Amino acid sequence: MTHAERHERREAVVSSLRAGQEEADVAAQFGLCEKYVRLIGLFTGALKLKATKLHNKRSRKRGHTVAALAALLNTDDSQSEIACKLNVTRQRVNQIMLEATAAGIVIPGRNGKQT
Repeated sequence: MTHAERHERREAVVSSLRAGQEEADVAAQFGLCEKYVRLIGLFTGALKLKATKLHNKRSRKRGHTVAALAALLNTDDSQSEIACKLNVTRQRVNQIMLEATAAGIVIPGRNGKQT
C-alpha cells in the first residue's frame, strides 16, 4: 500500500468516526485493528479520551489494595494464595504488606511481630 493510499484510508476512517460509527465497526470495515482506529481518531481529534476508563482502573487498584490488606490481616493464607484470589501478583501483595508495615500497621505473624 502506497503512502497516498494509506492517507486516503486514514481520511476515510476519520470521516467514518466523525459520522458516528463505532470504532469496532470502522475497524472491521477497513480491515484494521481497533487500537489503530482509536489512535487515528485521537490523533485527528475525531475521538476524545474517556476519563471514566482511567478512573475505573484506579478504583479497581484501590479495591485490590484494601482487599489484600484485609486478607493479610484476617487470614493465614500465604501471599501467593492471596494474590491468586485477588488476581494480582504475589509481588503486589508483598508491596502492599511492606507499605502497610512502613505506615505502622502491624500484621500479625507476617512481619516478625506477634500480637
